[in-house]
Amino acid sequence: AYVLLDVTTLGMELVAVFVAQQLLYRMMDGSFGNKLNVDGSPGHGDEQFRGSTSLGLILTLYPFEFAVMRSSFVAGIICIILATGLKAVVLFEPQLAMEVGVLLTITMITILGFVARSNALVFGPIRRCIDADEAGD
Repeated sequence: AYVLLDVTTLGMELVAVFVAQQLLYRMMDGSFGNKLNVDGSPGHGDEQFRGSTSLGLILTLYPFEFAVMRSSFVAGIICIILATGLKAVVLFEPQLAMEVGVLLTITMITILGFVARSNALVFGPIRRCIDADEAGD
């Protein structure tokens, strides 16, 4: 029971940290406080201003650094989940290792769901603004 509680805690903490990072992106993309359409797209022409937000500027001026930071963060979470799963397989009984694996899989699916959501709702609109600005230059 302790091992399952420990792994559940790890999973919840990882999801909480990851979702908090996604919320920071949402606050920095210009959509914070603006109404969104049902499909999650910005309402009232807000998308045209996203390229000049703090996140838009980071993506425009420091794309490499941002890509390294974001990919390192995601890779670190994946590594800690895989390491915990491997430890469970090596150290625990098969039944317990399977239960740990299920909890870690749920954690990973949750995080990947938020990655997809963030890519669609935050980075997609900003990329379109940046591409439109570059095409207009």
